[in-house]
Amino acid sequence: MSENSPIRELRQGLGLSMREFAQALGCSYAALSACELGHYTGIPAPWRASIEALGEDYEDLNEAHRAWRRRQGANTAAGGRPERGASGLATQAGRGPSCVGVDLNEAHRA
Repeated sequence: MSENSPIRELRQGLGLSMREFAQALGCSYAALSACELGHYTGIPAPWRASIEALGEDYEDLNEAHRAWRRRQGANTAAGGRPERGASGLATQAGRGPSCVGVDLNEAHRA
């Protein structure tokens, strides 16, 4: 079982549902879910004021989220469940979606 993301830990620590927390952040349920699942590289900047109004340091939370994502990549490399991108395809650490071992980002650069 993998650890929860820092944004999910914050939400749960506040005792809020995803819907309630999304409303407090001024974002959609889907955006919060994507962030909690690690589909965002960092905590979206527009959430800064809301996070700080809750008494949290935005920069610390953002760095914790980035470190958590790096660990998730390490867990995947060690045989854990691969991260999924917005497309539903497995992602390679920091490189975006890939399919059947083909780096789609590299294919677009060619």
